[in-house]
Amino acid sequence: MGEITEYLKDKYLKNHNSETKEHMNRQKVKGRILSICDTNLKEAEDVLSFEVFGKDLVYAVSVINEEPIVSKYLITQVSDTLFEARMKEVDI
Repeated sequence: MGEITEYLKDKYLKNHNSETKEHMNRQKVKGRILSICDTNLKEAEDVLSFEVFGKDLVYAVSVINEEPIVSKYLITQVSDTLFEARMKEVDI
């Protein structure tokens, strides 16, 4: 009976932990990108180039199209790990 319990714990707890880690990593990358853009982009003509680690590339590519980043900044991928960010102009 103990073997079955151990098997079930390993199967379901490891899967949950990896999903939680993925979500945490994604949120960290999103927070970092938002923070550096907020800090360095003050004018509409400002351009910020930044590079992400290869291990964070998957998260970076997905979060640049999420709120609040997408509504505040225009971020394009220049090369494999290099990105450029600009403030979006607001029409009044």
